[in-house]
Amino acid sequence: MIDFQPIRLTDRTLIEAHTLRCGLYNCDLSFANMYCWHELYGTQWAEVEGFLVLRFRIDGSDHTGYMQPIGEGDFTTILPHLEADAAAQGEPLRLFGITSQGAELLQARYGESVALYTPRATADYLYRRSDLVALTGKHYQPKRNHINRFLSLYPDHHYQPLTTDRIEECISRRSGVAIGEAATTKGYGPNGVP
Repeated sequence: MIDFQPIRLTDRTLIEAHTLRCGLYNCDLSFANMYCWHELYGTQWAEVEGFLVLRFRIDGSDHTGYMQPIGEGDFTTILPHLEADAAAQGEPLRLFGITSQGAELLQARYGESVALYTPRATADYLYRRSDLVALTGKHYQPKRNHINRFLSLYPDHHYQPLTTDRIEECISRRSGVAIGEAATTKGYGPNGVP
């Protein structure tokens, strides 16, 4: 049985010891993202034979998924542990964030019995900095719309440095109360959504 733990701020150093040196550029491996989204996705972590294993609820559902284990060497050697964990939850083993090298390892170990596919909806996107500055062209129209909506909702907005003396204010805003009050007066729901 794998001893999964919830993502806590105190786990950052240990988790980043794996993720920062792995050489993978995947937003799901950012500790900030893991921590910010851990409640919605139920993300948990464990170390299994030197590999970092991340388990989560797929799209916040009751279905379980695992990120490709992070570590040195062939991660497929620990997959029987993950298969047993998934089976204990009545689920098949579903791996996400598989690299091309990871796909080769899976195919070498499992041959034709492994199914690999890339759902476009879960892909990371890379943008040129200059494109995001200018936002020109039809492709960036939705981003311009978001900016214009924000500017119309919050015409008096301003930027402030995020310093330690503002932590309590940030935590209080996390509940969405401050955003919800302004948004509902403009015809939006408590999360700023129409």
